Amino acid sequence: MLMHIRSLFLGILIFLILPISAQKTWNGNISSDWHDPLNWNPIGVPEVSESVTIGTATNQPVIFTSSSATAQYVHVLLPASLLIEQGAILKIDGNHLIDDGMSIRGTLENYGKITIENTKDDGIACFGLFVNHYGALITIDSSSFGIYLGGETFSNFGILV
Repeated sequence: MLMHIRSLFLGILIFLILPISAQKTWNGNISSDWHDPLNWNPIGVPEVSESVTIGTATNQPVIFTSSSATAQYVHVLLPASLLIEQGAILKIDGNHLIDDGMSIRGTLENYGKITIENTKDDGIACFGLFVNHYGALITIDSSSFGIYLGGETFSNFGILV
């Protein structure tokens, strides 16, 4: 009987732990390069299974031209910013575990491509400044809602799909 209770407890514990994603927080200690592992806490560039929080730092993150970045969720706090350069890609895959793909309270400027997939709610929840520049692309797939505007500014000069 005790063995069955232990097995049941272990099963429930594993079930509860699996959906929790790892967390990366931008510190910008070295540069503005998203791909420098020393700019993140804990050290290491975010992977598709990790949630990202960008807050106040001396160097704000940039995803540079011809580079690709991944995350499970991206949260840009006020007054932080994120810049995606022309030719760069940010891919967010919520894995059906995360409500929003992105929550913007600070500033996000997109000159490249953002792809958001598999969120439970909004692809983008915008409470700050979001600019999708000329030639930029945002693709939102498998989300209940595309973009939620929370009262601030979302300017689109590019393409939304």
